[in-house]
Amino acid sequence: MPVLLVSGLAGWFGAHSFLDGIFPAKSARGTAIEELQLRERLLSQKVSIAAGNYWVAYRLSLIFGENPVVVPSDFGAIRYLPHWEALEKAHRIAVIFSDEQDSKQSIQSETADIMEKFPSAVAFRTGPFHGYVFDSDGNFRKRK
Repeated sequence: MPVLLVSGLAGWFGAHSFLDGIFPAKSARGTAIEELQLRERLLSQKVSIAAGNYWVAYRLSLIFGENPVVVPSDFGAIRYLPHWEALEKAHRIAVIFSDEQDSKQSIQSETADIMEKFPSAVAFRTGPFHGYVFDSDGNFRKRK
């Protein structure tokens, strides 16, 4: 029993950079402040559905309470087909990138593709998130 107690305390206090005294520290990442600011920006631009990479999409959808819904831009990562169908039919879409999750190369490639197909796309940045909002006229999937 003492070994478990000592191991537990050593592990807890060994993670001192993640602690505020004896309690877990809250970072901007853990409080989702930037994510909620992104949500407000998307809603103010009348975006009801957005796309992003797998990790960004599901994390943001959870934090946003699916308002707006964020779906993976890769069809193979779709878990709920009606969301993908809604993305295909949507008239106003946002494509979201994360500095922490997306490679510079994939961002450049996607940006070139979006700007070619939707030249009126408007760029945005909120914290580590950036992307484009555009009217797709129901042809988002046809862009590839």
